[in-house]
Amino acid sequence: KLYPGAKMGQMKVNGSGDDNGMVTVDFDAPAGATAVHDYYAKALTDKGFTIDSSKSSIAKIVADKEDDNKRFDLTLSSTTATSTHGVMTIASE
Repeated sequence: KLYPGAKMGQMKVNGSGDDNGMVTVDFDAPAGATAVHDYYAKALTDKGFTIDSSKSSIAKIVADKEDDNKRFDLTLSSTTATSTHGVMTIASE
């Protein structure tokens, strides 16, 4: 689910005949990077993902859900004080 009010840009889907695949979405959100980061960090932990704090920062979230073999990567960059560009990738292995 995108940040409230965010506009989706491109979506790329890569998959195979089994359960492996990857979806990448880029978006522009009407909020600063900290607010967008906090929104996704809460949403991910609420869904059972574990955030890898050694690879994460305000500009990046790396999270895994081991029981489903899913990985979530989010990279954020502030475009203005109240606007953020994000690229999220969700992969299943």
